[in-house]
Amino acid sequence: MNPIPDDWSRLTLLDHLKRPATYGVVKAGTFVSSGVPMLRGGDIKSGRISTDVPLITHEKDAEYARTRLEADDVVVALVGYPGESAIVPPRLVGANISRAVGLLRLSGGLRPDYLVHFLNSSMGRSEFLRPGAGSAQMVVNLKDLNKLEVPCPPTSKEQEAIAEALSDADALIEGLERLIAKKRLIKQGAMQDLLTAKRRLPGFSGDWDSFLLGDFLNFKNGLNKAKSFFGHGTPIVNYMDVFGGGRIDAASIAGLVEVTTAEQSAYGVKDGDILFTRTSETPDEIGLAAVADGVPEGTVFSGFVLRGRPQNEKLTRNFSKYCFRSEPIRRQIISRATYTTRALTNGRQLSQVEIYAPNDAAEQDAIASVLTAMEAEIQALDTRLEKARQVKEGMMQNLLTGRIRLV
Repeated sequence: MNPIPDDWSRLTLLDHLKRPATYGVVKAGTFVSSGVPMLRGGDIKSGRISTDVPLITHEKDAEYARTRLEADDVVVALVGYPGESAIVPPRLVGANISRAVGLLRLSGGLRPDYLVHFLNSSMGRSEFLRPGAGSAQMVVNLKDLNKLEVPCPPTSKEQEAIAEALSDADALIEGLERLIAKKRLIKQGAMQDLLTAKRRLPGFSGDWDSFLLGDFLNFKNGLNKAKSFFGHGTPIVNYMDVFGGGRIDAASIAGLVEVTTAEQSAYGVKDGDILFTRTSETPDEIGLAAVADGVPEGTVFSGFVLRGRPQNEKLTRNFSKYCFRSEPIRRQIISRATYTTRALTNGRQLSQVEIYAPNDAAEQDAIASVLTAMEAEIQALDTRLEKARQVKEGMMQNLLTGRIRLV
């Protein structure tokens, strides 16, 4: 437990509540089109409550009048997103909660906005989040929550100042998240337009042609070895390296495997090769592609991956990083897959995928350059977002323990 200033208190959460934390509706019954909103554990995330919540009957709500929400109540997800907390907004006053949500009704002295920031902090959650019985999944136990000791400044003014500072940090993070989401949508739209000739870049008007992927790539299944061979030896491209998409280089390959000279020759990966995910639990994750570009010499690829080796120059390396993720090609790959207990694809199926691309290699690379610039902008924003989250984490450690005083 972190030390706090002498004038701060460290009472249990129960000491701050009008009544012990409790959960709501056990059996909601059939949801209705007109009724009372009911919050579920998955509706609470990042200090906010979803606007899309189900409705229960007025009769069911009346059974659980004790958990009908009031202004300034705090709700905590017990499962779903366990530990996520939020203040009840005005639009949900009079709503109810499910058994997957805990209700905290404060008695005064502790501000709800300050409490939510503490509950959503890593140091707060470390005190009340625990694995469920017989499971590794984290859950919130109401008894533990009631016993939680909350470090609390002596005045409402200081609590408010801390809550406002952390809310400002949240606003910056949320703004970056919205901007990144917008940029991703713009990139997705640009990919669909540029990779299908719906939009042409200035200076290019040449023909686009269709061809089968089998006319460009020769396919080979990957290497299967016993577990004892892994963890040392030569770099190996695994499923998750390809799943990330785009480009595979030395920095993105974490796996190692011991191979013979013959295996290294047969299952080698060289720059320009295109790797595809071969199998997955869901169809959406098969046939995802990444291009080898900067892989170490001697790299091989695993049995969960297919290698496509170019036999000609129909597609440039840079264009290949994007074209296999376009919607028309993804639809073809998924539709040709087979399904048993898992979704599967193979070289024969991928060979029948129709590719539509510019004949001019310069246009292919120009398209790739536009998309790469968009990707770089998103990556820069991701970096800013990660730094903003780290700054907020530091603020919580300092402000919620009184190391730094704002009042």
